[in-house]
Amino acid sequence: MNDQTITTRDVGIGGGIVGTLVRFSWKCSACISGLVALVAGALYWKQDSMLYFPTIGGVPRHPSQNPKRYRSPSEHNIPFETHMIKCEDGVTIHSWLLYHPSSTNSNKEVPTIIFFHGNAGNIGLRLPNAIHMYLNLQANIWLVEYRGYGDSDDAVVNEKGLKLDAEAVLKYAHDPNNNLSNVNVKKLFVFGRSLGGAVAFHFAKFAQANKYPLAGVLVENTFVSISTMVDHLMPYRSVKSVDIENRVELWRDSANYQHSNTVSGGCAG
Repeated sequence: MNDQTITTRDVGIGGGIVGTLVRFSWKCSACISGLVALVAGALYWKQDSMLYFPTIGGVPRHPSQNPKRYRSPSEHNIPFETHMIKCEDGVTIHSWLLYHPSSTNSNKEVPTIIFFHGNAGNIGLRLPNAIHMYLNLQANIWLVEYRGYGDSDDAVVNEKGLKLDAEAVLKYAHDPNNNLSNVNVKKLFVFGRSLGGAVAFHFAKFAQANKYPLAGVLVENTFVSISTMVDHLMPYRSVKSVDIENRVELWRDSANYQHSNTVSGGCAG
């Protein structure tokens, strides 16, 4: 009989342990929730730096810091001009216009290809590919460096800014005051690789909307949207929804633009 007797003291001890465990659980839950909110907030505010890489690893910021043969077209005995292009928001971007020998004031048949590069690194690192195009396509090659990259202004890199960069290049090409005498604006092509493909599509869409002539669009290893690309880079849905969908407008132009002279080679994402 005595063995089965439960005293008030025993109940108090049991209740105290349960209460302590409940309070501990609540505190743990609050800590975890706070940590999740902190991580989500960091992703939200740092998403641009997670998507765009003007420098990465040992890649230098400026072309002049590159290894030899990657610093300037002059190292390859190619005639070129440097053009600094001012965007609508006041940011200035850097570009090299490589003139083909057959491109002269009297010969307007040579096409010009505007080259929007991929993520990470400056335009000097794209010189081998640009020169290959220059020689084999018999065209002027206009290498454009985005804001925050290379010798362009040190501005925050985001989708809105990259679109302004693309628009500024097109308007600059059509401005008669910019001394592009060897460039036939009716023979302008736009080429974009990877990230540059999305920029090229916006360039083309802007040209179409504003009645600028454009001979064709070429894209290589680009993506349909940042959201789709993130599916491959960060497959966790919760991370993607915080990092991309709540703040960054998707690059819809790559999916929506239509032109009879569009050529694509491989799609990422």
